[in-house]
Amino acid sequence: KQIDLAMPSHYHDDHVNGLPFLQKHHGTRIWCYENMVDILQHPHGYKLGCTHFEPIVVERGIEQGETFKWEEYEFQVFHTPGHADYHMAMFGIIDDKRVAFSGDEVGLRDGRYKSNNVWRNHVHANSHEITGKLYLEHQPELTCPGHGGPFELGPDEWKGFHDWCLKEQEHWRGLAAPQI
Repeated sequence: KQIDLAMPSHYHDDHVNGLPFLQKHHGTRIWCYENMVDILQHPHGYKLGCTHFEPIVVERGIEQGETFKWEEYEFQVFHTPGHADYHMAMFGIIDDKRVAFSGDEVGLRDGRYKSNNVWRNHVHANSHEITGKLYLEHQPELTCPGHGGPFELGPDEWKGFHDWCLKEQEHWRGLAAPQI
């Protein structure tokens, strides 16, 4: 009947363009990672790819490592750059299982890790390393991505994801500043 709260995983138009409708028609509150507050409220002030034209009212910005409760669940939020600098992940326990809501940062295609980087979204030299380390530390049993259905990964696969992130980072560093 109503959507009380929405939390965009990251600032890309395909993840935020329905938020103004939810606010207008359902009174939906918007919470987001702290670095997304200004761009959601003032999108015309940024020159980025995948932007959405309509300002979104944000009720609450959530800080790095902050924990919050929503009904019977508790989640912890972290900055997960790489796909975009304006990107977060939420970790929590649901039905005794470690769960991550990963947005577009962690994905699988045909059993392989996939990446979709948009450089105009402020990817930094250590963005992938930050994210790979975070997932290796949390090792969610179930990951819910921004596109596609949830999937399970074990400790060895999270180590593989971390290693992949480091390789991805070196790949992008090489493109940005090739060794001569």
